[in-house]
Amino acid sequence: MDRKQWERGRAAAAFILFIFLAAWLAPGAVSAAGPVRVGEKAPQFEIQGFNSQELMGKKNILLVFYRGHF
Repeated sequence: MDRKQWERGRAAAAFILFIFLAAWLAPGAVSAAGPVRVGEKAPQFEIQGFNSQELMGKKNILLVFYRGHF
């Protein structure tokens, strides 16, 4: 293994460690809320500039999550 490969391996390991620590230390605001039960109102949210509070009482919102779909 030459020096260039060694440096690339170290950089990759540092990047993976950074991603792991960022995910581990990130605030768990979404998971802390817990699941929504049948009949409960959904919590307010904001995603990419879309704010659910703006449509409150005006329109229905349907969220669909596809596991593993990117």
